[in-house]
Amino acid sequence: YRLKVKENYEKGFKRKVYKRYRYKVEQLIGNVKNWFGDRFNTKSFEIAQRYVLVSFLLYNLYLFVRLCFSIFLFHLFFCPLYFCFLDFLNTLF
Repeated sequence: YRLKVKENYEKGFKRKVYKRYRYKVEQLIGNVKNWFGDRFNTKSFEIAQRYVLVSFLLYNLYLFVRLCFSIFLFHLFFCPLYFCFLDFLNTLF
């Protein structure tokens, strides 16, 4: 199935788009495969599709939580320093 999709993308206009974004897409697929395993052992194609969709959803949720946590840490540690610096500047002038 993967080879059929790859052949479809390597034809015509889709080829330019595929070449431009291939590294990003393949890297994302590799990350998801490392997170959830190499393959899904299911008997039907539809259930395998659902597994893939859920795995991408969970991976995106993980990235979102990690981003929110890093923003929280930035505000926790650096914003008080910024306000202290502003107070210090106000005392100088």
